[in-house]
Amino acid sequence: MAQRYKVLQNEAQMLVQKLMEIEDEKKENELVLESISKLEDSRKCWRLINGVLMEKTKLEVVPEMRVVINNLSQVMNQITESLKAVR
Repeated sequence: MAQRYKVLQNEAQMLVQKLMEIEDEKKENELVLESISKLEDSRKCWRLINGVLMEKTKLEVVPEMRVVINNLSQVMNQITESLKAVR
């Protein structure tokens, strides 16, 4: 019984840590989106994707960032549900 509790406690701790990491990433993306929202649509943006720096325009980047933010929110919700199940 104590062993099972310890396993669940470790799992919950890992989920909380992952949730915090994803929340930080989401906030960072929201901050960037807010910062570039004032720029003109043709403005060049540089985006790091899987270690490759890509040149795009603001018009291309904004929808992509909204999708990323939405996906991060969904992952956060899934982790929160998993965390509830563990506790």
